[in-house]
Amino acid sequence: MSAPPPSSSDTQPPTAAAPEKKVTLKPRPSRAPGSDGPQLSPESKRVIRRYASRFRRCYSNTLKSDPKLEGRVEFTVHVDQVGRVTRVDVSPSSTLPRSLISCLTAVLKGVQFAPPEAGDDTFTVPLTFQRAP
Repeated sequence: MSAPPPSSSDTQPPTAAAPEKKVTLKPRPSRAPGSDGPQLSPESKRVIRRYASRFRRCYSNTLKSDPKLEGRVEFTVHVDQVGRVTRVDVSPSSTLPRSLISCLTAVLKGVQFAPPEAGDDTFTVPLTFQRAP
């Protein structure tokens, strides 16, 4: 015995809930000014991109208390000879809330990069947060 065909109420689209806040994140890793280390490798750029969802989660959580929040932050990431993040510094020009900066810093501290070719390395990770239109 087959199930009855759906009624017209079953085929109607669900009532629209509040629109979901979308986040546009633009990680653009590059070498820190004055760094003696090599340029950030393509593999390290891919690693940063793989963490984009975690950066977005930090931002989305902050949007709950400040729905119009947008901005940019630049981190200087220090990596040891085995690719482990040893220090993360934030640009003093950032105007983003401390809670967001703390969350993003925690994410970056957990990233494991491929070992740099020339020992320790330092590079910048600028992140821009925008609400999707």
